[in-house]
Amino acid sequence: MDCRRLVLGSAQLGSDYGIAYKSKKITSVEFQSIMATARDAGVNSIDTAMAYGDSQKVLGEIGVDEWSITTKLPSVPDDITSIDKWYGEVIASSMKELRVRKINTLLIHDVKELSGRFSSALIGLLRGSKAKGDVTNIGVSIYVPEELDLFYHNFRPDIVQCPFNIFDQRICTSGWLQKLTSDNIEVHARSVFLQGIILREITELNSYFEPWHGDFKKWENFCRKNSISKLQAALGFVKAEGRINKIIVGIEGCN
Repeated sequence: MDCRRLVLGSAQLGSDYGIAYKSKKITSVEFQSIMATARDAGVNSIDTAMAYGDSQKVLGEIGVDEWSITTKLPSVPDDITSIDKWYGEVIASSMKELRVRKINTLLIHDVKELSGRFSSALIGLLRGSKAKGDVTNIGVSIYVPEELDLFYHNFRPDIVQCPFNIFDQRICTSGWLQKLTSDNIEVHARSVFLQGIILREITELNSYFEPWHGDFKKWENFCRKNSISKLQAALGFVKAEGRINKIIVGIEGCN
């Protein structure tokens, strides 16, 4: 499998993570092993965030000089008086933790920031970081395509990170994937396994997922009929969408 479009997710490096059930936090040693295996396969990108516990600090200790790093700004605190000061401090802190001199991609983690009281200033600061060379690409992480309507007329990102998987194709069906592609904006898919749910057996899911039991049954039957693992099918579906530039995957181990 061609792995060059894959990006290592690091949410589980900073904390226990998952919807179906919490996966255990990965140790630094385990993630180092994952990074080495991924690098050998052609992967050279890592996705993290300032809100992912101590993931940035751990990555810095491991060493990410040869990796392309995507990180995300935390939400702007309600009580700040100077957005410039706050922004400068969080960027400096992020670079210090990661032990890098430059961030490849910086994303807004909370899209509401792009329509809030500091939106214009924040957009200016993002563009300023790019102009100075501290950041190569700027962009936004969204949950639903409709969030793009909140800011797209004022802010054209270099990169949009969004959910995309066999059960959630809204970025495609909404028309936004084609729009972004036409505007030469990179689209990076996350939640490709729906935080692991897509890979689990139906019997492993708790009662919350009961309303979608029929969908999960169809999914299991499809994989069984085609003699393909859920991992292969889920990843294959996302990779088949050529307009998706990068695919962020969470890894529990090398085995």
